[in-house]
Amino acid sequence: MSRKLKFSKELTNQSKASSLDLRPVSTLEVGREGGVAEFEVGNEDLQANDKGNFVYRLVIFPFIAVLILGLIISGHFDIYSSDVQNFGSTRSKKLLPNRGVIVDKNGVILAENVPSMNLYIDSEIFQRLEEQERDEVLVLLQEKLNGKWEDYDQEGNGLYESLKEKYEFLYSDQRWFVQLKLASGLENDMAIELKAIADEYEFLIVDDHNVRNYPYGQLTSHLLGYSSNISAEDIESLDYLSIENQDETVGKLGLERFYDALLRGENGYAIEERNARGELVSDGFRVVDEKIEGANLQLNLDIVAQQKMYEILEKAVQEYEADGASGIIQRIDDGGIEVIANYPSYDNNPFVSGISIGEYAKIRENPNRPLVDRALGAQLPPGSIFKTLTAAVGLQSGVIDSDTTYLSRDGYAFSNDVIFPEINNNSYGNLNVVDALSVSSNIFFCEVMRNGLEIDEFSGYLDKFGIGKTTGIDTFSEASGMLPSRANKESLALNRAWLDPIWYPEGDSCNTAIGQGITTITPIQAVNWVSTLNNGGKVFEPSLVQASFDGELGDESRELSPTVVNKDFIDQQNLETVIEGMRYAVERERLGIYPLKDTKYGVGAKTGTAEFGRIDPETGYYEQQHGWVVGFFPAQEPKYSFVILLENGKRGLNAAITAKEFLDWHYGYVQVLDGSDPNVEFDLEVDEGAPEDTL
Repeated sequence: MSRKLKFSKELTNQSKASSLDLRPVSTLEVGREGGVAEFEVGNEDLQANDKGNFVYRLVIFPFIAVLILGLIISGHFDIYSSDVQNFGSTRSKKLLPNRGVIVDKNGVILAENVPSMNLYIDSEIFQRLEEQERDEVLVLLQEKLNGKWEDYDQEGNGLYESLKEKYEFLYSDQRWFVQLKLASGLENDMAIELKAIADEYEFLIVDDHNVRNYPYGQLTSHLLGYSSNISAEDIESLDYLSIENQDETVGKLGLERFYDALLRGENGYAIEERNARGELVSDGFRVVDEKIEGANLQLNLDIVAQQKMYEILEKAVQEYEADGASGIIQRIDDGGIEVIANYPSYDNNPFVSGISIGEYAKIRENPNRPLVDRALGAQLPPGSIFKTLTAAVGLQSGVIDSDTTYLSRDGYAFSNDVIFPEINNNSYGNLNVVDALSVSSNIFFCEVMRNGLEIDEFSGYLDKFGIGKTTGIDTFSEASGMLPSRANKESLALNRAWLDPIWYPEGDSCNTAIGQGITTITPIQAVNWVSTLNNGGKVFEPSLVQASFDGELGDESRELSPTVVNKDFIDQQNLETVIEGMRYAVERERLGIYPLKDTKYGVGAKTGTAEFGRIDPETGYYEQQHGWVVGFFPAQEPKYSFVILLENGKRGLNAAITAKEFLDWHYGYVQVLDGSDPNVEFDLEVDEGAPEDTL
């Protein structure tokens, strides 16, 4: 099924569920003991008076009792008056807010609330039954619920052996809650059947509520994460949660977790008052604390471009027999992420109500690892895309300038006669840094290290670019990669018998210069440093969310300001030299990145083929290779940076071919959106729901 996108400023269906959710939370019993009102949950101030006036009450109380009896007999005292009703009880109910929705930059809903039926049990009434009778009811309900009562941890393991065990845990852990949630997400037929049972048992309640739904499933699962039932671990790790929230939901991964406190809103409360005879004093439940609805989030993401990237990555993984792929598009001027896609991925919807062990095992055992967020978590050697950083640092350190040349020749070797060749044993002659970037010379960048760029100084600059640490993107599960340094090599060698802990100033430094050795990066780090090269040297925290708002899209919003974590450590002229080399790598007649030459935008780019694993004795090449490409577009006035990773995708040129398909599509898409070319034909349909994962 597909739907036409309407890029309007009105947000509909913020929540398809009921706007009012009343659930009893606790019962505060007020009794008479020793002449003092005592709350069951404890009231130290009231109880303190009881100890201090024991003798006084011992003398006075009989006199007061006789006086009251006389007044009653004479008709001068009403035992059901407002003075006596205070010794009754108060029942409170939570007013649950709707969780905020999440929309893309154009207002397309990515995370919404849909109606759901839940089953609750009134433990106060249920506990009055004999134990055998309670057991019989729970066995009946377990049969009717057909697994809906089960709760799972994030690995798909069941938390309870039976519904009885679940109830007993909830009752012991939440004794002051009147209603305990036994099951959620009931299908309509099941809800109807349970309502019929509830008619026979006053302690059962089938209640309308809502659950999270993600219309685009696999397209956004790594990005959004999901929300589900709160666990004990959630309460322990999040300081804004308490045992009182245990029957609610919480963000588990991704944006749902990172912005959970904002999305969830604040509970309200209503109370119902009864007198000592159990008769209602108040007119139903009275709201004493209004709920605050969860805030909505508007992302920088464009779901249409996200889907196109996903489709292109899927095609590339299959064509090049890669293990997986990732693609990111970032705005250069503020770090906003408009596309961040992984293939393969998984559907996050089954996790909302609790995924079964079988379903989870199927996802987890997929050899292509769909649960891995490659955009943020794939820590892999960068290969030759790293030469853009080596060039920038070499220039800034003064080891080279734009006119420095080194000779690319056959037989180039270290002082111990170990050969360090160009790709395919090429010889390019004398090269300056722009030439070296355009042909991806290994020898030039090795010479930069051998002629004065010490590893400690190099690592210091790489740290400023964000290598070896997380970028600070507003979500979870980001990996840091590995900064090349003496200390890190020594640390790695402790657990790797084959790795020498000594840093060799030729071998290790030259391997580092060309993106091999111990260096690992993530795709988000790569796209972020390309933005830094193009925006005057500012290192942004990449941002997924651009604003939060209440009500409808277009109402007053709260913009999130871009965060700059570093700047002014690279001179503009040095940045321009590197950018010129990346443009020339695409534009030069021979040996350039030919798949990108006729891209409609015009781009600057750098490819990388990162070798890993064993060397094939027959071919002399490594058995596995990662394909990278990074770049920016349009070439002359860059607005976006991009990265494509093909994990075990053979070579960087394959990543460049993949990038070209997306960039040409994006060019037509932008023409339609801004109306600059009315003759461009373009289909703006986007699938509603996740595409099939064919792996």
